[in-house]
Amino acid sequence: MTPVINTEKKELLKITISDGKAKEILAELLNLYLTPSFGSIKQKEIDLFVFSKLIEIGFLKEDVFDIISKLKVTRQKARNLLYEYNLRKSSDMSEEYKRFLTNPILEKDKEIVIFNIENPLLIDYIKSKLKEKNLLSDGSFSPEIIKLRQQVYIELLKECITDREDLIEQLKQIGINDSLDELIKNILKKASIKVFNNSNDFVVDEYISPFINNNITNMIEIFKKSNDEVK
Repeated sequence: MTPVINTEKKELLKITISDGKAKEILAELLNLYLTPSFGSIKQKEIDLFVFSKLIEIGFLKEDVFDIISKLKVTRQKARNLLYEYNLRKSSDMSEEYKRFLTNPILEKDKEIVIFNIENPLLIDYIKSKLKEKNLLSDGSFSPEIIKLRQQVYIELLKECITDREDLIEQLKQIGINDSLDELIKNILKKASIKVFNNSNDFVVDEYISPFINNNITNMIEIFKKSNDEVK
């Protein structure tokens, strides 16, 4: 039987990079390969180095599908690379966590808040935070989707407010006596309705960012506006 030879040419991905950047990366790679002695470094370390540089030069996004399609690796491999990359990039997850809080998918009349997260390390960080507060059982986790009860999300937003007593006192001074939980719940309800008519970014800026940024002045304005609408 005559063997079949596949003569189809595979399209190669081209990486455009300046000479200066290429020399810089090559020097880093050689230093890495020579430490502590020639060839002693594990393949995993080389892979992670190359992976980080592909993100640095903009060839890869921190996105599972982008990694799979460009590197031709499995989903698990892509997630493992992302996990290791983020683990080594920074030990402080606070900014990533804030971005997580500002990207909820709000559904009208549903008390579930959904998040789409590409960073597997961030998912572990969120699980840890929920566990600290005994709220882990109120969440549903898949590899890239987190579902939280609305009350859990409210608790996470309240945690961002450093001086809750001052906020409550200022609200009382303008005649708003509802609990923070009830006030935020009403705000989320209004935000979920707004999503249907505006982009999610608009909703985040108007309704959610003041909590995450601990901006008491803007929080009071939002609560006052919401209270006036009810009247």
